[in-house]
Amino acid sequence: MSENHNTFHQYITGELFVAFREWLNANRFGRVVLGPVDVRLQEHARLIQPDLFIALGPNWKGDSQTYNGAPDLVVEVLSDDTYRIDRVVKYISYEQVGVKEYWIVNPKNHSVEVYMLTNKEYELVGEYRQDETISSPLLEGLTVSVKSIFPQTVQYNGEVSAEALGETVPA
Repeated sequence: MSENHNTFHQYITGELFVAFREWLNANRFGRVVLGPVDVRLQEHARLIQPDLFIALGPNWKGDSQTYNGAPDLVVEVLSDDTYRIDRVVKYISYEQVGVKEYWIVNPKNHSVEVYMLTNKEYELVGEYRQDETISSPLLEGLTVSVKSIFPQTVQYNGEVSAEALGETVPA
C-alpha cells in the first residue's frame, strides 16, 4: 500500500470517526473504535481488523486487546489490496454474525454504500455520492456529508494537489 493511499485512507476513517464520536457523545449511546483493533466475531473465529466500528449501549464486549462479538456498525474503506476481502469475505462474515449496519467507502469514486441487516441479510439502503448526505438507519439523526469525508483539492505553491489520486497536477 502506498503512503499516499494510506494517508487518504486514514483521512477518511478519521473524518468518519469524528462524525460518529460527536453523535455518540451527544446521545451518550456507545463507543466508536478506530482500527486497527482486533475483533473476534465469533468464538474460535479468526481475528479481523475493521477500519472502524461502533458498539452501542451495553453491547461493549471488549477488553484492552480484543473486541469479542459482532459490533453494531462497521465501516471498511476499500483499497486495491482489500477490495475483495471487504466486498465479499467481510461482507459475508458481518452479515452472518449480525452486524446491523455496514458501510463500504469507495475512495476511487467518492461514494459510500450503506447496508442494513434485515431478516439476516444485508439490504442496500443507499449509495451516496459527493454532493449527498448519508443517513444512518441505526444511528437515528446521524447525517454525514459525503463531501466532508474525502480530502479536498489543496493548492501548494501554484500547484493543485489531487490528494485523492496521490498526484500533483499543474494549476
